[in-house]
Amino acid sequence: MRPANPHAPLIDPREYLDLHGSAALAGRLRKRTGYCIQAPALAALVESLQSSTALLAEGKPGCGKSALADALSEGFNLPHFNLQSMDGLSLSDILYSWDTQAQAVAEPETRWTREHLLLGEVLAAFDHAARKGVCLLQVDEVDKLSERNQHMLLQLLQSGFADVPRLSPTSAVGITDRRAR
Repeated sequence: MRPANPHAPLIDPREYLDLHGSAALAGRLRKRTGYCIQAPALAALVESLQSSTALLAEGKPGCGKSALADALSEGFNLPHFNLQSMDGLSLSDILYSWDTQAQAVAEPETRWTREHLLLGEVLAAFDHAARKGVCLLQVDEVDKLSERNQHMLLQLLQSGFADVPRLSPTSAVGITDRRAR
Protein backbone atom coordinates (compact mmCIF):
# COMPACT_ATOMS: atom_id res chain seq x y z
CA MET A 1 0.00 0.00 0.00
CA ARG A 2 1.16 3.47 -0.84
CA PRO A 3 -0.05 5.56 2.08
CA ALA A 4 -2.03 8.71 1.76
CA ASN A 5 -0.41 11.97 2.84
CA PRO A 6 -0.93 12.08 6.63
CA HIS A 7 -0.79 15.89 6.58
CA ALA A 8 -3.66 16.28 4.11
CA PRO A 9 -7.30 15.30 4.50
CA LEU A 10 -8.59 12.15 2.85
CA ILE A 11 -11.52 13.02 0.60
CA ASP A 12 -14.08 10.43 -0.43
CA PRO A 13 -14.52 10.88 -4.19
CA ARG A 14 -18.11 9.57 -3.95
CA GLU A 15 -19.05 12.28 -1.47
CA TYR A 16 -17.15 14.87 -3.48
CA LEU A 17 -19.05 13.86 -6.62
CA ASP A 18 -22.40 14.02 -4.79
CA LEU A 19 -21.64 17.50 -3.42
CA HIS A 20 -19.90 19.11 -6.39
CA GLY A 21 -20.71 17.12 -9.54
CA SER A 22 -18.66 15.48 -12.26
CA ALA A 23 -17.16 18.69 -13.69
CA ALA A 24 -15.73 19.59 -10.28
CA LEU A 25 -14.35 16.06 -9.89
CA ALA A 26 -12.56 16.37 -13.26
CA GLY A 27 -11.38 19.85 -12.27
CA ARG A 28 -9.93 18.58 -9.01
CA LEU A 29 -7.96 15.89 -10.83
CA ARG A 30 -6.63 18.45 -13.32
CA LYS A 31 -5.80 21.09 -10.70
CA ARG A 32 -4.21 18.77 -8.11
CA THR A 33 -2.45 16.28 -10.39
CA GLY A 34 -2.38 17.65 -13.92
CA TYR A 35 -4.48 14.69 -15.13
CA CYS A 36 -7.02 15.70 -17.78
CA ILE A 37 -9.68 13.02 -17.80
CA GLN A 38 -11.49 12.48 -21.10
CA ALA A 39 -15.28 12.48 -21.26
CA PRO A 40 -15.78 8.69 -21.71
CA ALA A 41 -13.44 7.89 -18.82
CA LEU A 42 -15.13 10.52 -16.65
CA ALA A 43 -18.55 9.06 -17.42
CA ALA A 44 -17.33 5.56 -16.48
CA LEU A 45 -15.72 6.87 -13.29
CA VAL A 46 -18.89 8.73 -12.29
CA GLU A 47 -21.00 5.62 -12.91
CA SER A 48 -18.58 3.53 -10.86
CA LEU A 49 -18.57 5.99 -7.96
CA GLN A 50 -22.35 6.41 -7.96
CA SER A 51 -23.00 2.67 -8.01
CA SER A 52 -20.16 1.83 -5.59
CA THR A 53 -18.82 -0.77 -7.99
CA ALA A 54 -15.37 -1.41 -9.36
CA LEU A 55 -14.25 0.53 -12.41
CA LEU A 56 -12.92 -2.03 -14.85
CA ALA A 57 -10.87 -0.10 -17.38
CA GLU A 58 -9.38 -1.61 -20.49
CA GLY A 59 -7.35 -0.22 -23.30
CA LYS A 60 -4.06 -0.31 -25.07
CA PRO A 61 -0.82 0.12 -23.12
CA GLY A 62 -0.11 3.78 -22.44
CA CYS A 63 -3.71 4.99 -22.82
CA GLY A 64 -3.90 6.30 -19.24
CA LYS A 65 -5.53 3.59 -17.14
CA SER A 66 -2.81 3.59 -14.48
CA ALA A 67 -2.52 7.37 -14.69
CA LEU A 68 -6.21 7.66 -13.77
CA ALA A 69 -5.67 5.49 -10.68
CA ASP A 70 -2.62 7.52 -9.68
CA ALA A 71 -4.50 10.80 -10.19
CA LEU A 72 -7.46 9.60 -8.09
CA SER A 73 -5.14 8.48 -5.34
CA GLU A 74 -3.18 11.74 -5.32
CA GLY A 75 -6.10 14.09 -6.02
CA PHE A 76 -8.23 12.75 -3.18
CA ASN A 77 -5.37 11.61 -0.90
CA LEU A 78 -6.48 7.99 -0.95
CA PRO A 79 -4.46 5.06 0.37
CA HIS A 80 -3.47 3.20 -2.82
CA PHE A 81 -3.19 -0.59 -3.01
CA ASN A 82 -1.69 -2.05 -6.18
CA LEU A 83 -1.50 -5.59 -7.52
CA GLN A 84 0.68 -5.99 -10.58
CA SER A 85 -0.61 -9.22 -12.10
CA MET A 86 1.84 -11.74 -13.49
CA ASP A 87 2.31 -15.47 -13.87
CA GLY A 88 3.07 -17.18 -10.61
CA LEU A 89 1.06 -15.01 -8.23
CA SER A 90 -0.39 -17.12 -5.47
CA LEU A 91 -3.36 -17.03 -3.15
CA SER A 92 -1.14 -15.35 -0.54
CA ASP A 93 -0.22 -12.51 -2.93
CA ILE A 94 -3.86 -11.77 -3.70
CA LEU A 95 -5.88 -12.83 -0.66
CA TYR A 96 -4.06 -14.15 2.40
CA SER A 97 -1.69 -16.60 4.04
CA TRP A 98 -0.92 -17.56 7.62
CA ASP A 99 2.20 -16.64 9.57
CA THR A 100 3.02 -20.28 10.32
CA GLN A 101 6.17 -19.49 12.29
CA ALA A 102 4.26 -17.24 14.69
CA GLN A 103 1.39 -19.74 14.87
CA ALA A 104 3.80 -22.50 15.91
CA VAL A 105 4.78 -20.66 19.09
CA ALA A 106 1.41 -19.01 19.80
CA GLU A 107 -1.09 -20.10 22.39
CA PRO A 108 -3.50 -22.60 20.81
CA GLU A 109 -6.52 -20.29 21.23
CA THR A 110 -4.82 -17.49 19.24
CA ARG A 111 -3.31 -19.50 16.37
CA TRP A 112 -6.16 -18.83 13.96
CA THR A 113 -6.81 -15.16 14.79
CA ARG A 114 -6.17 -11.94 12.83
CA GLU A 115 -2.87 -11.60 14.66
CA HIS A 116 -1.42 -14.38 12.49
CA LEU A 117 -3.24 -13.62 9.24
CA LEU A 118 -1.11 -12.03 6.51
CA LEU A 119 -3.29 -10.21 3.99
CA GLY A 120 -2.48 -10.16 0.29
CA GLU A 121 -2.71 -6.87 -1.57
CA VAL A 122 -6.33 -7.18 -2.77
CA LEU A 123 -7.85 -8.46 0.46
CA ALA A 124 -5.80 -5.87 2.36
CA ALA A 125 -7.54 -3.15 0.34
CA PHE A 126 -10.99 -4.53 1.16
CA ASP A 127 -10.02 -4.92 4.81
CA HIS A 128 -8.76 -1.32 4.88
CA ALA A 129 -12.02 -0.10 3.32
CA ALA A 130 -14.05 -2.01 5.91
CA ARG A 131 -12.00 -0.79 8.88
CA LYS A 132 -10.84 2.70 7.95
CA GLY A 133 -12.86 3.87 4.96
CA VAL A 134 -12.28 4.66 1.35
CA CYS A 135 -9.11 3.61 -0.49
CA LEU A 136 -8.10 2.80 -4.03
CA LEU A 137 -7.28 -0.67 -5.35
CA GLN A 138 -5.50 -0.89 -8.68
CA VAL A 139 -5.13 -4.30 -10.34
CA ASP A 140 -3.03 -4.21 -13.50
CA GLU A 141 -3.05 -6.78 -16.28
CA VAL A 142 -5.65 -9.19 -14.89
CA ASP A 143 -5.34 -11.28 -18.04
CA LYS A 144 -1.87 -12.38 -16.84
CA LEU A 145 -3.35 -14.08 -13.77
CA SER A 146 -4.13 -17.77 -13.84
CA GLU A 147 -7.77 -18.60 -14.47
CA ARG A 148 -8.11 -19.73 -10.84
CA ASN A 149 -6.74 -16.42 -9.52
CA GLN A 150 -8.93 -14.42 -11.91
CA HIS A 151 -11.94 -16.29 -10.53
CA MET A 152 -10.90 -15.57 -6.89
CA LEU A 153 -10.37 -11.89 -7.73
CA LEU A 154 -13.75 -11.56 -9.43
CA GLN A 155 -15.49 -13.25 -6.50
CA LEU A 156 -13.89 -10.78 -4.11
CA LEU A 157 -14.83 -7.82 -6.30
CA GLN A 158 -18.41 -9.07 -6.42
CA SER A 159 -18.87 -9.91 -2.74
CA GLY A 160 -16.54 -7.37 -1.12
CA PHE A 161 -15.14 -9.89 1.32
CA ALA A 162 -13.47 -13.30 1.50
CA ASP A 163 -14.09 -16.15 3.88
CA VAL A 164 -10.87 -17.31 5.52
CA PRO A 165 -11.26 -20.87 6.78
CA ARG A 166 -10.45 -21.35 10.47
CA LEU A 167 -10.18 -17.60 11.14
CA SER A 168 -11.60 -16.83 14.55
CA PRO A 169 -13.86 -15.25 15.79
CA THR A 170 -15.32 -14.64 12.32
CA SER A 171 -14.14 -15.96 8.97
CA ALA A 172 -15.14 -12.92 6.90
CA VAL A 173 -12.48 -10.35 5.97
CA GLY A 174 -13.45 -7.27 3.96
CA ILE A 175 -16.62 -5.31 3.45
CA THR A 176 -19.43 -7.45 4.84
CA ASP A 177 -21.93 -4.60 5.10
CA ARG A 178 -23.10 -3.95 1.54
CA ARG A 179 -24.32 -0.47 2.54
CA ALA A 180 -20.73 0.52 3.38
CA ARG A 181 -19.58 0.12 -0.22
